[in-house]
Amino acid sequence: AISNKATLEINGTEIEYSDTNPREYLGIKNGVIFDYVTTNLISQNSYNDLKKINHRVTFSLEDYAKDFGRSYTETTRNNTKKNIRRELTKAFNSLQNTKIKLKGEDNQGSSTVFCSDFVVGRDSVTFEFPIRLSEHLIKSPLSYIPKKIFVISSKNSNIYPIARKLSEHYHIYKNRVKETHNILSVKTLLKVAPEIPSYEEVMKGNRDWRGRIVELLAKNLDLLEEEGVIKWEWCNAKKIPLTDKQLDIPNYNTFENLYIIFEMLDAPNNTERLEQWKKKRELKPKKKKKTSN
Repeated sequence: AISNKATLEINGTEIEYSDTNPREYLGIKNGVIFDYVTTNLISQNSYNDLKKINHRVTFSLEDYAKDFGRSYTETTRNNTKKNIRRELTKAFNSLQNTKIKLKGEDNQGSSTVFCSDFVVGRDSVTFEFPIRLSEHLIKSPLSYIPKKIFVISSKNSNIYPIARKLSEHYHIYKNRVKETHNILSVKTLLKVAPEIPSYEEVMKGNRDWRGRIVELLAKNLDLLEEEGVIKWEWCNAKKIPLTDKQLDIPNYNTFENLYIIFEMLDAPNNTERLEQWKKKRELKPKKKKKTSN
């Protein structure tokens, strides 16, 4: 069985991760494309039938263009296809050269790559996942990606990382058991948004932390809500929504210690998988506490 623990090797450097997604190490552009082919992998396979995995994904350039909101009319079609072929070839070459080590329950594992083979043709694309990585992705709750976010991923550099972080946090089994899956700190969201400046940067400039940080974060969250990806509101650490008076935030320290409470819309029902995960946890032998002599 494959756990959610793995090691990435990028440019000869190993990076370990656990209960999180390796996509953040691929860069935003490659991460978005890898997520896209993963959605196709998940849709054509069943979590309950891992013995019959189809690890080869095929999709048309037209579908890809439409899923990302690209223009695909008679006059723009050829240029759009040319640009897509170029970006996918570049991304897939990078994924072929990025190693990932998947660890099993015995903590043993072997290295593989994100992509074992690919063909970018005139009208369609074929992407082949390594078999062990296919199984890992199909089993992992973190592989769910709301397809609506591909369309808005090009609007700015913040929107996709924020949406991805919310989706990952929402689907981690540990979070669901603890009922913390639908609350996330402002600090965490700011860390993943590359174009929201830090407080220190803002204070060196026009000092408008409300406009450049608070309002910009809210704008991205509102966009995700408008597109039907999430519903959200500001709250405190106990998931209690802020009153109108509390929304008049007096200083930055108060703001960065706030949270948002949210729901992922159109999320899959993972109740059965969650129960299976809890049973496996119960069957695992508990670690013995160290005792001093």
